[in-house]
Amino acid sequence: MVFQLAETLHTPELLFDAERGLFVLRGSCFPEDSVEFFRPVVSFWAQHQDKFLTKPLELHAELNYINSSSQRELYKLLYQHLQAGGKLRLIIYEGEEEDELEDLRHIVQGIEHLSGVEVVYQAGYYGGRAPLSRA
Repeated sequence: MVFQLAETLHTPELLFDAERGLFVLRGSCFPEDSVEFFRPVVSFWAQHQDKFLTKPLELHAELNYINSSSQRELYKLLYQHLQAGGKLRLIIYEGEEEDELEDLRHIVQGIEHLSGVEVVYQAGYYGGRAPLSRA
């Protein structure tokens, strides 16, 4: 059970794998309507919540930008996961620009004090892949 979206100019590559407990966001996230963009993600999580609660959800965030409305939607999803008793391992890829981490800071500050959260900062890129090309 996998939910996947290809990267667009305004949305990140997204992979949500219920079997592996894996959630990957990679690229830039500033959709015109964040609620609408995250709606199928929230729906997929709700449909497979039982699988996501059996092992820690591992979120790989390699985002060079995430707007505030997308931060809010992502935060709500992660908070809901934790409130349901889930565990979260949030891996943030530092990239090359220092200000890239600034966009995720609000999410981290909102959840890092909750039970079941591990936040890891890692140099490099998810899966060792180079940054996505911007065609």
